[in-house]
Amino acid sequence: MYSLKEVLAEGGVVIGVDVDTQNDFVKSDGSVYVQSGPDVVPYLRELTRNLRKRIGCVEHHGPDGWEFELNGGTTPIHCLKGTRGAMKIDETMIDDQLRTIPTRFIPISKEGQAMVGELRRGEGPRLYTPDMFVEEVKGRGWAGIFEKEECSLFSNENADPMIEALVKAVGGIRKAYFAVYGYSTGGNSVDAAAHGLADRGYSTGIVLNATAAMNGEAGTDKTIAMAFDKDVEIISAEELLSALGRLPHILKPHLD
Repeated sequence: MYSLKEVLAEGGVVIGVDVDTQNDFVKSDGSVYVQSGPDVVPYLRELTRNLRKRIGCVEHHGPDGWEFELNGGTTPIHCLKGTRGAMKIDETMIDDQLRTIPTRFIPISKEGQAMVGELRRGEGPRLYTPDMFVEEVKGRGWAGIFEKEECSLFSNENADPMIEALVKAVGGIRKAYFAVYGYSTGGNSVDAAAHGLADRGYSTGIVLNATAAMNGEAGTDKTIAMAFDKDVEIISAEELLSALGRLPHILKPHLD
């Protein structure tokens, strides 16, 4: 695998991986709120507005979710599909002209069976293919977000073939770098996404100061140790945006 600097030196691209930036995790009134530093959400906004190719994942549950305390699990009800808690925060859905970013939510389904709405009235739903995913993410700048019910974005079986097709389309493994950020680290969904990408041979980094950690500093330490074991880079939002030639807005006041 290659570092951020090595991929960019090869003329490669950075693909943002936006993990579970949903109200139930990010907002203080969310049902599974993960406390974060004051700069995390501003960094999420900067990454959203400056990374031109982005994928990611969201938790979308039904009321019978196995992990809920109500159903014998260990967590409160959260991210029920269709509720405010399951919605992505505005900072990861709005561009620098304050317009909603076109986003494709890819449903949980068996590989090759993802269906999306009709393109023209009366034509019926369409099979959503890896080629369509590549066209939307690489060609049109849409965000491709995989719905899931478990930690890893790869628990949605469509993620593997679609991400593989995207990597091929940008020039192969040497030309693709996945920058993972969001909620949460400490052995949770951010780590699962990064490790899943690294296990598949993709160059990957965790943008650590654009994440929130379960269990605070201990969770952060766990993520760093696990990243080292998986050959995942630990980078900062400043390092990433500077490497792309895009100075973060939230740093500008300190430099004026």
